[in-house]
Amino acid sequence: MKAFDFDHYLIDAYERFSRSFSANRALDLKTEIDAQYDAGKFWPDALLSVNPRLLAGPSVDELVTSGDLDSGTGQVFRFGSTGLRFH
Repeated sequence: MKAFDFDHYLIDAYERFSRSFSANRALDLKTEIDAQYDAGKFWPDALLSVNPRLLAGPSVDELVTSGDLDSGTGQVFRFGSTGLRFH
């Protein structure tokens, strides 16, 4: 299973679990609750970040120069003219 498929699977499973605690018979209440679920209010987007304690590794330019990366790959991992530093 791919990571994002697994993420969607977990969110769907949690939605089924959390909805199982109530049965809304009032149409206006059900409509509003459904809108809140559909808007993703109960599960924000995942936060991806780099742990600041990771040791800095070589830059993409250093890896291209050493021959460990292809020059085409070195053009991808950049912010403008600045090559990324790997960790």
